[in-house]
Amino acid sequence: MRKRCYPVMLLLAMFSSILISCKKEESVPFEEERSTQLAGTYDFVGMSVDAVQTLTTKMDDDILKAVMITHYDTKNNTGTTVIAGSTIQNNNYGYRMEATSEVKYYLNGNVVDEGTVTSSDTVPVSSNLLQYRLKGADSIYTTAGVPPVTQGGRYYWKGDTLIIAQRILMDVGDDTDRSVSDINTLTKLKKRK
Repeated sequence: MRKRCYPVMLLLAMFSSILISCKKEESVPFEEERSTQLAGTYDFVGMSVDAVQTLTTKMDDDILKAVMITHYDTKNNTGTTVIAGSTIQNNNYGYRMEATSEVKYYLNGNVVDEGTVTSSDTVPVSSNLLQYRLKGADSIYTTAGVPPVTQGGRYYWKGDTLIIAQRILMDVGDDTDRSVSDINTLTKLKKRK
């Protein structure tokens, strides 16, 4: 009974942190030079997410670990983005995600269980304001959250669609309980004419 309960607890904790990490937050001003290179109004076309999360827990003499690899593409996307000056205004963003996760559970380094988990969620419509700056030919940095967190990424064009690729690395915890996440996102914004 004890060993069967751990995978469920680990899975719930892992999936909750992936969903939370991908939701939008209120912005905090970011004081940098203004850039108008990407100025315009865009429709939110969608986002794809690939994430690897490792959760490790030490209990008594045992080391429990769960590794979850998740992928999803958003559906039923709504919202617009206006880029002007040094700001990115996201308006009425919402989407549905249907995720597939491959999970492996380890006890003291040995695989004890594995499986596939599917889940879905509708992200409620929200709006936010980000500050951004461009660096070099294709790098974009945004700042949001409390406390402020700066995230970087690369951007490129595919026809009239702006694609922003970001990698988010998170390492939370201590020697007893640790969660490490590596999340890669591609956000697609179609420029209005």
